[in-house]
Amino acid sequence: MGIRYLTRAGYDPGAMASFLAKMGANARFQAKLRNGADNTAAYNLLATHPRTIDRVRQAHSAAQVKAPGHARLGRRDFLTVIDGVVHGSSRRRGFIRGRRFVRPVIGVEFTVPTGYRLTNLPDRVVAAHR
Repeated sequence: MGIRYLTRAGYDPGAMASFLAKMGANARFQAKLRNGADNTAAYNLLATHPRTIDRVRQAHSAAQVKAPGHARLGRRDFLTVIDGVVHGSSRRRGFIRGRRFVRPVIGVEFTVPTGYRLTNLPDRVVAAHR
């Protein structure tokens, strides 16, 4: 149904597979940042709604839809709407902006030196040299 909705709205239905590939790569990257291993099961944003790229391709085939001639990707619209949205963290848990960690609720803010990477975990903030 999602494939049909995308197509009827004038979007490229193939973009869903590309999006999920990027989400999978991000899950592997985050897992590696957290524990140094490619353990995606430990940190997978898609774990509650698993949609593999193969399943999307199968759904595309089953939906029997053709991409519109001038399919819309909507990248600019999407980026405009999400500009300024805090991603992955919250004001309550704190968030990372580059080398800076900010937790407004308790008034904590600090910047790590160049060459360090910050990771905001549920129970601590970790700064590690790259």
